[in-house]
Amino acid sequence: MPYAAGPTPACVLEPTAPVPVDPYLFGVNTLLGPIENLPFEDPALLRAASTLGAGALRWPGGSVANYWSIADGRYDDHAKSGGLGKVYADIWGPRTAWAPRGTFGPRQFWDGVGSASAGAARTGPVWVLNVFSLSPAEQLQQVEFLRQTGVPVSRVELGNEAWQYDKNLDSGKRVRRWPNGSAYMASILPVCRRVRELFPGALISVSGHHADQRWNAGLAEYADHFDAVSLHVYSPIQCDLDLLGPGLNQYSAVAAWGEHANIQTRKQLQSVLDKPIWLSEIELGDRHGCARTPFAHLRKDGAIPGIFWAGHVLAAIDSYGASTPLRALNYHLFSHQRACRAGARRDTACWGVNESLVHLPPRERSTRSPVHVNGAGQIFAHVNAVALRGHPGQQMRRVRPARGSSCDHHLSFDYVGEKRRWTHRDGFGRKVYMENRFPLTHEAGTSRCLLAAVFDSVTTPNASFVVLNRCTRGIRVSLRAAEMLRGRLPPGAQNWSLVATTYLADDPGALVGLPGDLHEDPFVFPWRTGPLSPTVNVNTELRHDELDQYTFILRAVSLTIASYSPAGDAPCEVPADLLPGGRWVWRRTTAANNEAWRNVIDARKRKLQHDQERISVKVATLENTLRDRLFSNVRLRAEKEKLKKVGKEIEIMDGAAREATEERCRGEAAQDFLFCNVQKMTPVAASPDTSAPASPPLAAASAPFSAF
Repeated sequence: MPYAAGPTPACVLEPTAPVPVDPYLFGVNTLLGPIENLPFEDPALLRAASTLGAGALRWPGGSVANYWSIADGRYDDHAKSGGLGKVYADIWGPRTAWAPRGTFGPRQFWDGVGSASAGAARTGPVWVLNVFSLSPAEQLQQVEFLRQTGVPVSRVELGNEAWQYDKNLDSGKRVRRWPNGSAYMASILPVCRRVRELFPGALISVSGHHADQRWNAGLAEYADHFDAVSLHVYSPIQCDLDLLGPGLNQYSAVAAWGEHANIQTRKQLQSVLDKPIWLSEIELGDRHGCARTPFAHLRKDGAIPGIFWAGHVLAAIDSYGASTPLRALNYHLFSHQRACRAGARRDTACWGVNESLVHLPPRERSTRSPVHVNGAGQIFAHVNAVALRGHPGQQMRRVRPARGSSCDHHLSFDYVGEKRRWTHRDGFGRKVYMENRFPLTHEAGTSRCLLAAVFDSVTTPNASFVVLNRCTRGIRVSLRAAEMLRGRLPPGAQNWSLVATTYLADDPGALVGLPGDLHEDPFVFPWRTGPLSPTVNVNTELRHDELDQYTFILRAVSLTIASYSPAGDAPCEVPADLLPGGRWVWRRTTAANNEAWRNVIDARKRKLQHDQERISVKVATLENTLRDRLFSNVRLRAEKEKLKKVGKEIEIMDGAAREATEERCRGEAAQDFLFCNVQKMTPVAASPDTSAPASPPLAAASAPFSAF
């Protein structure tokens, strides 16, 4: 993200009036207990929750909540008699059989993982109550049980996807638990009243349907008894994206999908019911009969799910004061537990291998095995850090183009694919007719490329812009921070420090250990050993009158986090020994440090060569066993991809080593925008960036030490 000089005017973004930050917009869905069997106080689990810094956890999340007893901490006995509850209890119930009753209860959850995050709302998680398999009396007892345990209760969901189908025990047919929304509300009305009685300040959300407005109309008959409607968004699917052709257009569509889902969901619900919305599960779509999963090659470890999530969060903040606003947002999914398989069938593997933010170790090896995080987890943690962590009085602000600025950049999509219709069998064996669609009609030609928010505090002098460029070309932007930060420099401080981190949507990422497990402070951003390879630019000598004068080039389909703090007190440091990685390679810009830097590179290269040897042996073994038909070739292909990835990183190390042996600094007028300075670090592009518009060389006299 180089500094842009020249006559081309920039789009100027300025923050609006603040509102208190809402931690429930930074939530995550969890399957801890019903599927994943680490105790809630397990150190590995606590490290993962603390590192990600979510504002709230939703527990127990997913369809398993409809058959889980929070009082017993295991599957409800009634659920085991048939239907989907029996399927879940038979598959995953034995995984928690080792624990005494109550081990996986609400008190243990809140005292452990539920409150471990530095950004966790002190008002508690989102509690999902079982109104499916429990008897009416037991449904009321679980509300009383929450009161007895003394956990904070401010958000309650009554069931998960109450409109879903299950097996009728008498006829054996697949039927809805309740035929319509009105029947569902009549059934849970006593629970609503008991929650109101025991927790007068708690908000109650009921299960809405994202497309069936007849179901939602039934909810409207009982609108006085609840406060919000819970909906789930699992889109787009790959067939939707195929309408746009290959390339950056698809990344752009995913980045824009959050605003589209926000607008369409609010518009549809407003037609029958004017209540706040809780998007309690959001994730990229799955196959659903389509040939491929969206971005299958990037989805598990790369940045694109994080870009997708950030688009939802920024859209929720942008429309926070609108009618029918979003008041909760949960990414699906917090974690996947490795080696979690309850049977021989493929469909009994535990959920979340491609959707989760972190991968947890098996219970038997939790003290010896690391926790792994992917690219989406890195983006999730970084955004949460600037939005929530550590400071009372945290605020969030919408961002708007300044009056008179040149912000005429809008999304535009060309539909080049063909419409398709197909059928597929859902999880209950029903035939469902589907078609690919891309209804981004609101955004096309009218919605801005840039979506942004600002997070600051009334008690500290720190502020961070989070800017999502959803377009397929670079954009020149200036950020108006001077007025917001006026008078906030502490006594003795004269300058501001600015750290800007840019994550690209096409970064393939990796699955790596948590920074804390790799002897790195997980609360210092950007992570130097993280799964992604962002560009990082630092300026530690900005005068207050210079804050509004710097112009950024936001790269195509990227997320940029620009953090301001008093010089010398940066909340987001750039360590001196950043490891090389991916698209961009860090190097010190003085000859005196080249030898130390070369030692870091050599150590990393030795580790990669060791991995290369280990994977090569594994590939050879798999090739032998494949001849004996003991394994499918899917596993072999995966190992070969790992081998190729390690080989490419070794090539990057070799290039960085050559750079480190140079004893001269690159010229100040070089086209790669590097500067010579003893106290600065600058990124070296491993490959040219073709997405951003060309800019003239920087002039040290006009912008000293700036790499923006």
